[in-house]
Formats: sequence, structure tokens, C-alpha cells
Amino acid sequence: MRFQKADGTWNKLFADWDYSSKGASSPTVYVHNPSDTQGQYLQEMPTKAFGSLDLKEDGTKEGEATFQATWRPSTCLSGKYLAEPGNLSLTGFLQRPAGTGRLVDLPSLSLTTSASQLKLVWNLSLLTQGNNADLHTEGFIQINGSSTPGTCGSLLEKFNASSGEVNVKLDTRNHAARLYFKITDWNENTGAITVQNGYLTVDGKTVTFAGVLDDANGNCVPGENLTLTFAGGQTMSLEAYLIQKLGASPCR
Repeated sequence: MRFQKADGTWNKLFADWDYSSKGASSPTVYVHNPSDTQGQYLQEMPTKAFGSLDLKEDGTKEGEATFQATWRPSTCLSGKYLAEPGNLSLTGFLQRPAGTGRLVDLPSLSLTTSASQLKLVWNLSLLTQGNNADLHTEGFIQINGSSTPGTCGSLLEKFNASSGEVNVKLDTRNHAARLYFKITDWNENTGAITVQNGYLTVDGKTVTFAGVLDDANGNCVPGENLTLTFAGGQTMSLEAYLIQKLGASPCR
């Protein structure tokens, strides 16, 4: 797609649905929602695709993106797939105007799903200049569990979470934060999540936490059974902290 700016220059947005411009083509597939067992609403999806942005159409790429995916085979329709990825990945970048550094840098973003695990991993920088990122974040969220194949072989329809791990880093030019915790039990019936080894560090100051994240007393403010421990040794529940420090209002 070519479009002209007010100053008369032309820009080009290029989308390659099957990656054929970069070498061997990667076939597209037809997917459907598990509830659409007859395949009345099939959608064509790529397994590998490429896109680019060329401002002024001078051959200099101001942006690029590569997308890859594997789709879960459908047990209802032969040769078709579910709109449910086994793996998704995205990489790319977007340059600042006039070649003054990168605006967005995405070395990796991936989602993996299986019968025993869901995992999201990312590495992203925004508003970068040279090697100094205004904002950089990386980490992963992992949920472990088990799945009984559902409609048309769906693994996400009946996925029962049991444990997990969260590791998130966030840095700016002047501040740094990290959040980490393990989920050792996940009760889907009550919504209670058992947390261990948790900590939040902001600019070198750390609060640790462990216990059960729930709303057992039914006051609409979770955390009465999750204990925060501050650097000076003070402790309080997450519920008390949310009410006293952040102004959370109990419903009763």
C-alpha cells in the first residue's frame, strides 16, 4: 500500500502474508473457533508473515516485523486448524523519523500453549536512543496445569491451572522495578492462589510477600491472607495495605 503525504513524498507499507519475499514461502492455513464445529466461519491465517514500512520510499526500512505461528489441528475438520495457537512469535522494530534511533525495539515476544503449560515471554524497549532505553521491559508469565481435550481438540477450553511463575522487569532511565513470585497452588473453585518467594523491588527497596491471595472475608478487598514484609521488618496484610495506603474501599 502506497500513500502520499502533504509534502508530495510517497510512503510504502508492505505486507507479505506468506513470507515469499524473504525466501521460501510458508503456507497459510484455515482456522475455526472450536464452537464452530461445521467450519461455517473459516478464516485464513499465516504460518509466517513479514511486514515493513518505508517512509519516502527510498529503500530505507523505518520498520519491520516478522510473525510466525503454529496452529492446533482440528479434530472436527480434516486439514483444518483451530484458532488456537501452539506457538506465536513476533519480532520487529520501528525507527524514529530521520534516522535518529529506534522508537520501538521488539527482540522477542512469544506465546506457547500446550496441554500442561501456558507461557508468555517478552523483551521490549520503547523510545530508545542509542543503547539507552526510556522504557525497557522483559520477563515471562508461566501457568502450569492440565487439560482435557475439548471441542474439536481444543486444549484451552478445559485448561485447569495448578501452579505458575511470574517474573517481570521494568526499567526507565531513572527507575527500575522487578516483580517475582511463584504460584504453588491455584484453586479455581474458590479463586484462592497460594504464593511463595514473592518480592517487589523498586529502585533498590524491596518488599517480600507470601501466603494466599483470596477474599475469604468477602469484603471485596483481596489479600487478608497474604503477608507483606518490608525491609525494616514491618509486616501487614495486602488487604490492610490496599485499604490504608491505596484507599481501597471494602464493600462491607
